[in-house]
Amino acid sequence: MMLSGIDVSRYQGEIDWERVKTDFVIIRAGYGKSTLDPQFIRNITECNRLNIPCGVYWFSYALTTQDAANEARTCLEAVRPYRLEYPVCFDFEYDSVRYAQQNGVTVTRRLATDMVKAFCDTVEQARYYAMYYANEDFLNNMFYPQELTQYDLWYARYRPGTDPGREGVGIWQHTEQGTVAGINGNVDLNYAFRDYPRIIREAGLNNLTSRQENSAVRDFQELVYPRPDGVWGDMTARLAAQNEIRQGSRGDLVRLAQERLIYYGYPLGSFGADGIFGAETERQVKAFQTAKGLKSDGIVGVDTWKALLGA
Repeated sequence: MMLSGIDVSRYQGEIDWERVKTDFVIIRAGYGKSTLDPQFIRNITECNRLNIPCGVYWFSYALTTQDAANEARTCLEAVRPYRLEYPVCFDFEYDSVRYAQQNGVTVTRRLATDMVKAFCDTVEQARYYAMYYANEDFLNNMFYPQELTQYDLWYARYRPGTDPGREGVGIWQHTEQGTVAGINGNVDLNYAFRDYPRIIREAGLNNLTSRQENSAVRDFQELVYPRPDGVWGDMTARLAAQNEIRQGSRGDLVRLAQERLIYYGYPLGSFGADGIFGAETERQVKAFQTAKGLKSDGIVGVDTWKALLGA
Protein backbone atom coordinates (compact mmCIF):
# COMPACT_ATOMS: atom_id res chain seq x y z
CA MET A 1 0.00 0.00 0.00
CA MET A 2 1.04 3.61 -0.46
CA LEU A 3 -0.74 6.68 0.94
CA SER A 4 -0.07 10.32 0.05
CA GLY A 5 0.44 12.89 2.80
CA ILE A 6 1.94 16.24 3.74
CA ASP A 7 3.92 17.69 6.62
CA VAL A 8 3.23 21.18 7.97
CA SER A 9 4.44 23.76 10.46
CA ARG A 10 4.14 27.48 11.08
CA TYR A 11 5.74 28.09 7.70
CA GLN A 12 2.50 27.10 5.95
CA GLY A 13 0.67 29.82 7.87
CA GLU A 14 -3.00 29.42 8.72
CA ILE A 15 -4.22 26.47 6.67
CA ASP A 16 -7.78 26.17 5.35
CA TRP A 17 -8.16 22.56 6.46
CA GLU A 18 -11.68 22.28 5.03
CA ARG A 19 -10.09 22.41 1.56
CA VAL A 20 -7.11 20.12 2.21
CA LYS A 21 -7.40 16.68 0.61
CA THR A 22 -4.74 14.27 1.86
CA ASP A 23 -4.46 10.79 3.32
CA PHE A 24 -2.41 11.93 6.33
CA VAL A 25 -0.52 14.86 7.88
CA ILE A 26 2.66 15.03 9.95
CA ILE A 27 2.46 18.20 12.09
CA ARG A 28 5.35 19.98 13.75
CA ALA A 29 4.45 19.96 17.44
CA GLY A 30 7.39 22.15 18.44
CA TYR A 31 11.11 22.53 18.76
CA GLY A 32 13.90 22.81 21.29
CA LYS A 33 13.34 22.45 25.01
CA SER A 34 9.67 23.41 25.17
CA THR A 35 8.57 25.72 22.34
CA LEU A 36 5.32 24.71 20.67
CA ASP A 37 4.92 25.50 16.99
CA PRO A 38 2.61 28.55 16.81
CA GLN A 39 0.22 26.67 14.51
CA PHE A 40 0.38 23.31 16.32
CA ILE A 41 -2.80 23.53 18.39
CA ARG A 42 -4.86 24.83 15.49
CA ASN A 43 -3.42 22.31 13.02
CA ILE A 44 -3.96 19.24 15.17
CA THR A 45 -7.37 20.40 16.40
CA GLU A 46 -8.54 20.86 12.83
CA CYS A 47 -7.14 17.50 11.72
CA ASN A 48 -8.91 15.77 14.62
CA ARG A 49 -12.15 17.64 13.90
CA LEU A 50 -12.08 16.73 10.22
CA ASN A 51 -10.85 13.15 10.81
CA ILE A 52 -7.62 13.68 8.89
CA PRO A 53 -5.15 11.08 10.26
CA CYS A 54 -2.08 12.77 11.69
CA GLY A 55 1.21 12.32 13.48
CA VAL A 56 3.72 14.81 14.83
CA TYR A 57 7.40 15.67 14.77
CA TRP A 58 9.64 17.56 17.15
CA PHE A 59 12.57 19.55 15.76
CA SER A 60 15.48 18.93 18.10
CA TYR A 61 18.05 21.31 19.51
CA ALA A 62 19.30 18.73 22.00
CA LEU A 63 22.88 18.93 23.22
CA THR A 64 22.80 15.66 25.18
CA THR A 65 20.85 12.43 25.26
CA GLN A 66 19.04 13.72 28.34
CA ASP A 67 17.99 16.80 26.38
CA ALA A 68 16.60 14.53 23.66
CA ALA A 69 14.63 12.49 26.19
CA ASN A 70 13.28 15.69 27.72
CA GLU A 71 12.21 16.94 24.30
CA ALA A 72 10.30 13.68 23.85
CA ARG A 73 8.53 14.20 27.18
CA THR A 74 7.60 17.76 26.22
CA CYS A 75 6.27 16.55 22.87
CA LEU A 76 4.24 13.77 24.50
CA GLU A 77 2.72 16.20 26.98
CA ALA A 78 1.73 18.48 24.11
CA VAL A 79 0.02 15.73 22.10
CA ARG A 80 -1.65 13.90 24.99
CA PRO A 81 -5.11 15.47 24.54
CA TYR A 82 -5.22 14.75 20.80
CA ARG A 83 -5.82 11.78 18.52
CA LEU A 84 -2.68 10.57 16.73
CA GLU A 85 -2.93 7.84 14.10
CA TYR A 86 0.67 8.30 12.91
CA PRO A 87 4.05 8.23 14.69
CA VAL A 88 5.81 10.71 16.96
CA CYS A 89 8.99 11.61 15.08
CA PHE A 90 12.42 12.93 16.12
CA ASP A 91 13.83 15.50 13.69
CA PHE A 92 17.55 16.27 14.10
CA GLU A 93 19.17 18.13 11.20
CA TYR A 94 22.20 20.27 10.37
CA ASP A 95 20.54 23.30 11.95
CA SER A 96 20.52 21.22 15.15
CA VAL A 97 24.23 20.50 14.67
CA ARG A 98 25.03 24.19 14.13
CA TYR A 99 23.12 25.12 17.28
CA ALA A 100 25.14 22.57 19.23
CA GLN A 101 28.40 23.97 17.86
CA GLN A 102 27.37 27.48 18.90
CA ASN A 103 26.87 26.09 22.39
CA GLY A 104 30.23 24.36 22.54
CA VAL A 105 29.09 20.83 21.66
CA THR A 106 30.48 18.84 18.74
CA VAL A 107 27.85 16.39 17.54
CA THR A 108 29.50 13.11 16.59
CA ARG A 109 27.81 10.16 14.92
CA ARG A 110 27.83 8.45 18.30
CA LEU A 111 26.07 11.33 20.04
CA ALA A 112 23.56 11.90 17.24
CA THR A 113 22.65 8.21 17.11
CA ASP A 114 22.29 8.03 20.88
CA MET A 115 20.02 11.08 20.86
CA VAL A 116 17.72 9.34 18.37
CA LYS A 117 17.60 6.37 20.72
CA ALA A 118 16.93 8.55 23.77
CA PHE A 119 14.02 10.35 22.11
CA CYS A 120 12.49 7.27 20.51
CA ASP A 121 12.89 5.09 23.59
CA THR A 122 11.12 7.73 25.69
CA VAL A 123 8.28 7.81 23.17
CA GLU A 124 7.98 4.02 23.17
CA GLN A 125 8.04 3.84 26.97
CA ALA A 126 4.97 6.08 26.92
CA ARG A 127 3.33 3.59 24.52
CA TYR A 128 3.46 5.83 21.48
CA TYR A 129 4.84 4.85 18.08
CA ALA A 130 8.33 6.30 17.53
CA MET A 131 10.02 7.32 14.29
CA TYR A 132 13.06 9.38 13.28
CA TYR A 133 13.70 11.69 10.33
CA ALA A 134 16.84 11.62 8.18
CA ASN A 135 18.11 12.32 4.69
CA GLU A 136 20.72 10.28 2.84
CA ASP A 137 23.58 12.50 3.98
CA PHE A 138 22.66 12.14 7.65
CA LEU A 139 22.30 8.39 7.32
CA ASN A 140 25.76 8.19 5.76
CA ASN A 141 27.58 10.71 7.93
CA MET A 142 25.72 11.57 11.14
CA PHE A 143 23.87 8.42 12.23
CA TYR A 144 24.69 4.73 12.59
CA PRO A 145 21.49 3.56 10.83
CA GLN A 146 22.23 -0.10 11.53
CA GLU A 147 21.68 0.73 15.22
CA LEU A 148 18.33 2.38 14.53
CA THR A 149 16.50 -0.35 12.63
CA GLN A 150 14.03 -0.88 15.50
CA TYR A 151 12.56 2.57 14.74
CA ASP A 152 10.75 3.45 11.56
CA LEU A 153 12.50 5.89 9.22
CA TRP A 154 10.94 9.05 7.82
CA TYR A 155 13.24 9.49 4.84
CA ALA A 156 13.88 12.77 3.02
CA ARG A 157 15.10 12.43 -0.54
CA TYR A 158 13.76 14.56 -3.35
CA ARG A 159 13.39 12.55 -6.53
CA PRO A 160 10.57 11.68 -8.95
CA GLY A 161 8.62 8.45 -8.97
CA THR A 162 7.40 6.25 -6.13
CA ASP A 163 10.65 4.52 -5.16
CA PRO A 164 12.65 6.20 -2.38
CA GLY A 165 15.80 4.32 -3.39
CA ARG A 166 16.36 2.88 0.08
CA GLU A 167 15.00 -0.20 1.83
CA GLY A 168 13.06 -0.05 5.09
CA VAL A 169 11.47 3.38 4.64
CA GLY A 170 8.22 3.95 6.54
CA ILE A 171 7.41 7.43 5.23
CA TRP A 172 9.18 9.11 2.31
CA GLN A 173 9.31 12.91 1.99
CA HIS A 174 9.77 13.04 -1.77
CA THR A 175 9.49 16.77 -2.58
CA GLU A 176 9.39 20.16 -0.90
CA GLN A 177 7.71 21.77 -3.89
CA GLY A 178 4.21 20.38 -3.50
CA THR A 179 1.00 22.36 -3.92
CA VAL A 180 -2.18 21.52 -2.02
CA ALA A 181 -5.55 23.28 -2.00
CA GLY A 182 -6.04 25.20 1.22
CA ILE A 183 -2.30 25.87 1.72
CA ASN A 184 -0.57 29.01 0.44
CA GLY A 185 2.84 28.35 -1.08
CA ASN A 186 4.78 25.13 -1.26
CA VAL A 187 4.43 22.19 1.10
CA ASP A 188 6.39 18.95 1.59
CA LEU A 189 4.75 15.87 0.07
CA ASN A 190 5.16 12.37 1.49
CA TYR A 191 4.31 8.76 0.78
CA ALA A 192 3.57 6.32 3.60
CA PHE A 193 4.39 2.68 2.85
CA ARG A 194 2.78 1.25 5.99
CA ASP A 195 -0.81 1.38 7.27
CA TYR A 196 0.08 3.25 10.43
CA PRO A 197 -3.48 3.79 11.75
CA ARG A 198 -4.11 0.03 11.67
CA ILE A 199 -0.67 -0.91 13.01
CA ILE A 200 -0.84 1.58 15.86
CA ARG A 201 -4.41 0.76 16.80
CA GLU A 202 -3.83 -3.01 16.78
CA ALA A 203 -0.70 -2.59 18.93
CA GLY A 204 -2.63 -0.55 21.49
CA LEU A 205 -0.41 2.52 21.01
CA ASN A 206 -1.10 6.27 20.90
CA ASN A 207 -4.20 5.81 23.11
CA LEU A 208 -6.21 4.61 20.11
CA THR A 209 -7.80 1.36 21.33
CA SER A 210 -11.00 0.85 23.28
CA ARG A 211 -8.89 -0.70 26.02
CA GLN A 212 -6.99 2.57 26.30
CA GLU A 213 -10.27 4.49 26.62
CA ASN A 214 -10.58 3.07 30.15
CA SER A 215 -7.37 4.85 31.01
CA ALA A 216 -9.39 8.08 31.09
CA VAL A 217 -11.39 6.72 34.03
CA ARG A 218 -8.14 5.74 35.70
CA ASP A 219 -6.73 9.23 35.09
CA PHE A 220 -9.74 10.68 36.91
CA GLN A 221 -9.52 8.16 39.74
CA GLU A 222 -5.84 8.87 40.29
CA LEU A 223 -6.74 12.49 41.06
CA VAL A 224 -9.51 11.74 43.58
CA TYR A 225 -9.23 8.12 44.79
CA PRO A 226 -6.32 6.18 46.35
CA ARG A 227 -7.08 2.84 44.62
CA PRO A 228 -7.69 3.44 40.91
CA ASP A 229 -8.89 0.44 38.88
CA GLY A 230 -10.02 2.05 35.61
CA VAL A 231 -13.64 0.93 36.15
CA TRP A 232 -16.57 3.32 36.45
CA GLY A 233 -18.53 2.05 39.46
CA ASP A 234 -20.59 3.44 42.34
CA MET A 235 -17.55 4.79 44.18
CA THR A 236 -16.25 6.62 41.10
CA ALA A 237 -19.72 8.05 40.44
CA ARG A 238 -19.92 9.35 44.04
CA LEU A 239 -16.47 10.91 43.72
CA ALA A 240 -17.48 12.52 40.41
CA ALA A 241 -20.51 14.06 42.13
CA GLN A 242 -18.25 15.38 44.89
CA ASN A 243 -15.76 16.83 42.39
CA GLU A 244 -17.87 19.10 40.22
CA ILE A 245 -15.94 21.72 38.32
CA ARG A 246 -17.28 24.88 36.77
CA GLN A 247 -16.20 28.32 35.55
CA GLY A 248 -13.59 29.61 37.99
CA SER A 249 -12.27 26.15 38.89
CA ARG A 250 -8.58 25.44 38.45
CA GLY A 251 -6.22 22.49 38.67
CA ASP A 252 -5.61 18.98 37.40
CA LEU A 253 -9.28 17.98 37.25
CA VAL A 254 -9.97 20.95 35.00
CA ARG A 255 -7.01 20.01 32.83
CA LEU A 256 -8.29 16.42 32.52
CA ALA A 257 -11.76 17.62 31.53
CA GLN A 258 -10.22 19.97 28.96
CA GLU A 259 -8.09 17.16 27.51
CA ARG A 260 -11.20 15.02 27.10
CA LEU A 261 -13.08 17.88 25.42
CA ILE A 262 -10.24 18.28 22.95
CA TYR A 263 -10.15 14.50 22.40
CA TYR A 264 -13.84 14.56 21.44
CA GLY A 265 -13.32 17.43 19.01
CA TYR A 266 -14.26 20.45 21.13
CA PRO A 267 -11.30 22.82 20.65
CA LEU A 268 -10.22 25.31 23.29
CA GLY A 269 -8.42 27.71 20.98
CA SER A 270 -5.00 28.96 21.95
CA PHE A 271 -5.62 28.15 25.62
CA GLY A 272 -5.58 24.37 25.18
CA ALA A 273 -5.69 22.24 28.33
CA ASP A 274 -4.34 24.91 30.69
CA GLY A 275 -6.16 23.84 33.88
CA ILE A 276 -8.18 27.07 34.05
CA PHE A 277 -11.97 26.78 33.64
CA GLY A 278 -12.76 29.97 31.74
CA ALA A 279 -15.51 31.12 29.43
CA GLU A 280 -14.25 29.11 26.44
CA THR A 281 -14.11 25.89 28.46
CA GLU A 282 -17.65 26.53 29.71
CA ARG A 283 -18.86 27.13 26.17
CA GLN A 284 -17.37 23.85 24.95
CA VAL A 285 -18.69 21.93 27.97
CA LYS A 286 -22.18 23.17 27.12
CA ALA A 287 -21.72 22.14 23.47
CA PHE A 288 -20.53 18.69 24.57
CA GLN A 289 -23.46 18.33 26.99
CA THR A 290 -25.95 19.28 24.28
CA ALA A 291 -24.44 16.73 21.88
CA LYS A 292 -24.69 14.01 24.56
CA GLY A 293 -28.27 14.87 25.52
CA LEU A 294 -27.24 16.14 28.96
CA LYS A 295 -28.36 19.23 30.84
CA SER A 296 -26.43 22.06 29.19
CA ASP A 297 -25.40 23.99 32.29
CA GLY A 298 -21.65 24.21 31.73
CA ILE A 299 -20.96 22.35 34.98
CA VAL A 300 -18.94 19.11 34.90
CA GLY A 301 -20.83 16.94 37.36
CA VAL A 302 -21.33 13.20 37.58
CA ASP A 303 -23.15 12.69 34.27
CA THR A 304 -20.82 14.94 32.32
CA TRP A 305 -17.76 13.35 33.92
CA LYS A 306 -19.05 9.92 32.92
CA ALA A 307 -19.56 11.04 29.32
CA LEU A 308 -16.20 12.82 29.11
CA LEU A 309 -14.37 9.78 30.48
CA GLY A 310 -16.08 7.45 28.01
CA ALA A 311 -17.43 5.29 30.83
